[in-house]
Amino acid sequence: MLTKKTPETVKGIGTVKCAGDVSPLNLTFYNRTTDDLSSFMDTNITNAMPEGTKNPVAWVNAQVCLYIIKSFDDGTDTDFPLTLDGMLSMEAYYPNVLMGIIQLFHTARMAAVEKN
Repeated sequence: MLTKKTPETVKGIGTVKCAGDVSPLNLTFYNRTTDDLSSFMDTNITNAMPEGTKNPVAWVNAQVCLYIIKSFDDGTDTDFPLTLDGMLSMEAYYPNVLMGIIQLFHTARMAAVEKN
């Protein structure tokens, strides 16, 4: 039976491939609902971007990542702290990694229905 009771966090395990490097990425995400994420976007991002932001897409994705990531379980936060500057730095070193993290979050939360 499906209920509204879900775990507080979900694990996301992926691999980052960039510039000839292949690195594991293991995260713990807050188990935010789609409505939670939409509400966050509406209230915290729509008009909050600082004027003169050089890369608006990275800024938005960094804000979303900070909202959904509870922790890096693989030590990534040693080089890239779980802060806005840390996320933007990660994006500079690994272009499009923040979008990949957001996709990993959605995949980690995605339901799978299997035939018995």
